[in-house]
Amino acid sequence: MSSANFKFECGDEVKDKISGVKGVVVSRTEYLTSCNRYAIAEKKKPETWLHFDELQLEKTSAKRIVLEVTPVEFRTGGTKEIDNRSKTNPKK
Repeated sequence: MSSANFKFECGDEVKDKISGVKGVVVSRTEYLTSCNRYAIAEKKKPETWLHFDELQLEKTSAKRIVLEVTPVEFRTGGTKEIDNRSKTNPKK
């Protein structure tokens, strides 16, 4: 099995040539068909990732970007979130 030859690294700032979307590469995927796709996080909405083919993207900056992410803690054994985004009502 050969390794992928990716054009962009995670952290590279790129722009989609078709839609004009600009963002930071946060994930790369190589498919069996030799198609390389990238997940891009826009700076204004880093929690939303958009996916593009490699041929659609162009690098916009020589520097690499690091996104700050706040980890979310989850309790095991259930689906109830325990971070401060989740509010629960006490039972009466």
